[in-house]
Formats: sequence, structure tokens, C-alpha cells
Amino acid sequence: MFYCWSKVFFVYLSVFKFDLTEFLFFHSMARFNPLKFLVKKIPAPLRNKYVLTLCLFVVWMLIFDKHDVMTQWSLGSTYYGLIEEKENYREKIKQTREDKININKDIEKYAREKYYMKRKNEDVFIFVDEK
Repeated sequence: MFYCWSKVFFVYLSVFKFDLTEFLFFHSMARFNPLKFLVKKIPAPLRNKYVLTLCLFVVWMLIFDKHDVMTQWSLGSTYYGLIEEKENYREKIKQTREDKININKDIEKYAREKYYMKRKNEDVFIFVDEK
């Protein structure tokens, strides 16, 4: 069978007046892949399909995913901002409770200072510091 096909091949070459070298040259050009040269320049570990898959996964998670790095960064900064705000409100609540205790102790003094209240036979003088 091989002999028959080889005979057909040589008949084809003689009919179209091709050299065997020309045929091999064109045949090799038909299989020439221009990207193969560039692929060979990539280091062998990076041509591994598992490493390539891992790299694509990392790029996907860092850039394209719903929970990418920038989203996580902004959520983290928001989280720590809310924690600081929570501490601030706790301090304000603590201060307000102390003020409430002081008001209940000296309710008359508080009313005179904050609302400028006075008794019937008193005069109130307000001194304003000009800065």
C-alpha cells in the first residue's frame, strides 16, 4: 500500500514539475507556526498548563472578580472607619451620661448656666470673651 501511495506522490511531482526540495520547502512552510518562536522564548515553568491556569486564576481574582482587590480594600477602609466612628460615639455616650449625672446633682446651676434662668429678685450679667 505504501508503495502505491509513494508512486502517486512522485507522479504528482513529475506532472506539476516540482522538485522534491521545492515540495519539502513548501510543505514545511505550510506547517510553519510563527508563534512557536515566541512560545519557545517563554521559560519552561511558565509554559506548564497548571502554572498558566494558576496565573490566569490569580489575575481573574485580582482584577475581574466581584470581590477583587480594590473592592476588598475599600470595604476594609470602610470597616475600620466605622470602628473608629463607633468608638467616637461610645465616648460621646460616656460623656453624655457623666453630664446627666452632673445635671441631676446640680440642676439649678445647670439651668442658670445653659438657659440663663434667674430668680425674681436677681439680675444676670453675661460676659462674652471676644477672641
